[in-house]
Amino acid sequence: MKKRIILGLILFVIAFTIPLVTLAKDDPPTLPAPPELKINIPGVGLAVLDANTSPVYIPWIAQYIIGVYKYAITFGAIFAVVMLIIGGVMYSMGGVAPSQITKGKEYIIGAITGLVILLSTYVILNAVNPNLTRMSALKIEVVQKVELPDSDVPTNSECGSIPDDPNKTGADMSLMATIDGGKFLQKPAAEKFKNWMAGIAKKPKVNSAFRSAEKQACLYKTEQKGVAGQACKGCSHECGLAIDLNVKTMSDTEYKALLTKAEANGWQNFWKWNASNLPTDWKDKLERWHFNYVGAGGVKDLCKFNTSCPQCKK
Repeated sequence: MKKRIILGLILFVIAFTIPLVTLAKDDPPTLPAPPELKINIPGVGLAVLDANTSPVYIPWIAQYIIGVYKYAITFGAIFAVVMLIIGGVMYSMGGVAPSQITKGKEYIIGAITGLVILLSTYVILNAVNPNLTRMSALKIEVVQKVELPDSDVPTNSECGSIPDDPNKTGADMSLMATIDGGKFLQKPAAEKFKNWMAGIAKKPKVNSAFRSAEKQACLYKTEQKGVAGQACKGCSHECGLAIDLNVKTMSDTEYKALLTKAEANGWQNFWKWNASNLPTDWKDKLERWHFNYVGAGGVKDLCKFNTSCPQCKK
């Protein structure tokens, strides 16, 4: 009887110390090849993470436990079958040694009991708590790269929240056209801008184009000297004839190509740089992002675009 109890306990411990777990159904599949296992277990394969997805799922622990369990349950089943065979042999020898019949029965009953417990582990654990049979992959959010603006228009300030809609500044909309991101320029400038960008492999993000006098005044008041001019004193952003581009991530070669294409399409850098006179420290210069439209067709009448300016109220 003691042997039967011991055998049953051995199989019971195997069953409950390595529970049958499954990956959660909503965990996406991954590809092969991560940590190198110090102890190789047949049937255990760990997946390679897909760095192009967010969040990243790491199922290695679940995969390892599942593999160990499958290996252990196979070992336990073989062990139980061996004990059944031994018990059967002992029982069959009862004619020679009657005491072997009792021992044989104990081996057989113990092996069957343990095998039933071993194979019913999943059902038992699932009945106690379904989460015991599920092991979700670790979910890790990937920090996304955010390209910060490279312009004099802050994104998280009172100035950045002021809209640049010419429909609200009294602009003559027959003179305006939209470009990337719903921003506005005068039609000739917008057309040339699109031609300019069509020849650029690495297209910079547009941070600012047409600007309301209200925003220009805010920038002049809050930003460092030299970043923004006084409102209603010029006709660049406030007339839809200027644009700010995110150029800080560009290489010297890429920026020179940008300057060359700009010049060919009637656009000029604030510093009047070109591919031949670009300073080595251009990334340290304010207004490196600023380009003015100097081509044909631009209307330089501020009052046609920002009627709130004092000179437009006379």
